[in-house]
Amino acid sequence: MNYRKQQNFWDEIFAEIDTYNPHEVEIENNEIGEALSWLAQGAEEVLDFGFGTGRMVYSCLKRGAERILGIDMSRESVKLGQKTARAGDIEEQTAFFTGGVGKLEEFENNRFDAVILSNVLDNMLPKDGKKLIQEVHRTTREEGKILVKLNNYLGEEELASLEVFSLIEEGVFQDERGVYLWNIGEEEFKEIIKPYFTISAAREITIGSGDRKTKNRLYLLLNSKSEK
Repeated sequence: MNYRKQQNFWDEIFAEIDTYNPHEVEIENNEIGEALSWLAQGAEEVLDFGFGTGRMVYSCLKRGAERILGIDMSRESVKLGQKTARAGDIEEQTAFFTGGVGKLEEFENNRFDAVILSNVLDNMLPKDGKKLIQEVHRTTREEGKILVKLNNYLGEEELASLEVFSLIEEGVFQDERGVYLWNIGEEEFKEIIKPYFTISAAREITIGSGDRKTKNRLYLLLNSKSEK
């Protein structure tokens, strides 16, 4: 299994998004905005893995981060990030790369002060998601901050209603667009991160509005290099 179909889907999405002024980025959800302020405070360099439109990581520059770096599987996402940096005349403060976990493996230990993983872990296969967690741990400094946003865990009734999803393996689904859904339970997530991070805060948040309103899980983590 690979991510080619999922990559093509996101390329089509991001190719249609216009360049914007990064200095005018607003985060509408107050809880996410507060989390980004916590993340960016005192950070020299923030990584957003799976940065998409880049709005969250560009917001970190407004909130005090000195430099941002993004990695995304979508070439069109990377193009959008680079064009947006040029539009804001902040190219020297940014760097964007196409790739997945393998690209993160190229970076040195303790490189980043903070990392964003926003709805990316649960769009990965479990083996790759677990590898991503390990690489974030390695490349983030001691006590570095990590923001993780996940979709809500779906129960049996909710899963049964998702006719567009096909079961790939236990707890892992793929829709007709090629997008993976790793249905990560609360306890499963805590066990996966336990060797690497401590939880500073965790809450359920509501994103979107109207018919597009949905629940997400937001975690603020601290990197721990000590033996547990």
